[in-house]
Amino acid sequence: MPSPPSLPAPRPPPPNSSPRCRMQALQKYKEIHKIHPENVECLRYLVHLCTELGRRDDAQHFITMLRKAEKNAQADATAQATRMQQQQQQPNGHGPGMANGGTTQNGDRGPDMAGHMPAGKGKKVVAKEGHDDDWGNEELGDDLLPM
Repeated sequence: MPSPPSLPAPRPPPPNSSPRCRMQALQKYKEIHKIHPENVECLRYLVHLCTELGRRDDAQHFITMLRKAEKNAQADATAQATRMQQQQQQPNGHGPGMANGGTTQNGDRGPDMAGHMPAGKGKKVVAKEGHDDDWGNEELGDDLLPM
């Protein structure tokens, strides 16, 4: 099941706001939580508000739900990454654009399955001769060595 679209979360009340404002924020976040029970950001704010208001039981309840939602979000992200990786691979074992024997449309060979470029295809870096670095030829003292 796809995750619900991200909603802009209401801002938490400033730290010096009144308890009344915090109670209103708590009620608003509870409404959001009813609609989106797996929303990690909403659960974090609920934990924060309950803690500030001294509602230990409610805070513990939302902490438990937050941990579960974070675990589910991590599992969903891992599953989605796996699906995307499988979709990119063609039946012949090559990624998109590599179906013609490992060459791209312009004839260059792309990276292999491990992500390595073929030999001789990378750009060569040539050092400029006579280039002075910012350090000059100064000797560095022993005080700069790691401890």
